[in-house]
Amino acid sequence: MFDDKKIRAIIFDWGGTCGEDSEPFALQSLLQTLGKTPDEISYVVRDLLDDFYKGKISSDLFWPRVLERFGLLETQDMNCVLLSAAYLSTCRPFDEILGSIIELRKKYKTGLLSNLTPLMRDHIRKQESWFDYFDAEVYSCDSNIMERKPDISMYNAITKKLGVSPENCLFIDNTSHNVIAAKDFGMQGLLFTSVAQCLADTAALLQ
Repeated sequence: MFDDKKIRAIIFDWGGTCGEDSEPFALQSLLQTLGKTPDEISYVVRDLLDDFYKGKISSDLFWPRVLERFGLLETQDMNCVLLSAAYLSTCRPFDEILGSIIELRKKYKTGLLSNLTPLMRDHIRKQESWFDYFDAEVYSCDSNIMERKPDISMYNAITKKLGVSPENCLFIDNTSHNVIAAKDFGMQGLLFTSVAQCLADTAALLQ
């Protein structure tokens, strides 16, 4: 049962919660050359993608290995620079969510817990001032983590950074198994399905 009186910290996912889900394989020339969807490409290179999100390989290694997996060479229209740029262009924050975090921070500690590649993490840090939104942040690609949600190490790391116990946290994510893992860890959880739903449910839970 949800207990708003116990909540001291609210922890957000990034992609799909604070902003749109980013797409690594957004470059149209890649999609047209392969005749595959982004999901189909992701499946073929899922091992490389997993290492990329865990920070085990950099973008300088990831893109060449993806092209090699499909027997492709870099061209003027399809190369590592363009692949990275197309990926980063899919990062689109939800202004209403970020605005709500600023308000929530007046009463609660706030944290960011996200599966992100080093490339996207560093890009978002340049675009947004985390000092305005979050007291602590933990990423799957961090050198002391190198795991992805729903691995328990990520939930443990963010609670330690925030200095709170799991039962004092509300975790918000757009992926159900990540929310379930948070609850198993002892947090209270909220599944994000839309900006309007998240804002309404968060306000209702915390009133």
